Amino acid sequence: MNRLMIVSILCFAIVSAPCASAFAGNQEWAVAGKILTGLIGLRALHRAAHHHTPPPPAHVPVQPPPHRGRTWVEPHNTYQHTKVWVPGYWEKVWVEPVYETRTVHRRGRTFEERVLVSEGYWKQVWTDGYFRMERQVVRVPGHWE
Repeated sequence: MNRLMIVSILCFAIVSAPCASAFAGNQEWAVAGKILTGLIGLRALHRAAHHHTPPPPAHVPVQPPPHRGRTWVEPHNTYQHTKVWVPGYWEKVWVEPVYETRTVHRRGRTFEERVLVSEGYWKQVWTDGYFRMERQVVRVPGHWE
């Protein structure tokens, strides 16, 4: 209610305030100053009218009545580590080509030459199954302790 009253008073003050003539040296600067002053006033009014507190939370937890000598533990998430079996699978693997460097004698010269011994190829390789540890989120409901 107080905010509405303040906004109303500010609106009334801005609207009813007499516009004094500005002495800026020429007519255009005087008009520009008045326009800018009005825009600043409107911005202040907009901020005052639209400033609000954040909305209340959508879900408010309801707690059961307290028991003697016991405390309520809020619902929460915890982590549980479990061992998971990953089954074996066939995997396609590229085997790189094999090259050798050989010494060659031609026309009285000796030099080294790179020779392809076996070409590259795709090979199917079996990967054995294994266990892997996975972290899972577990929801613990609220309870009395």
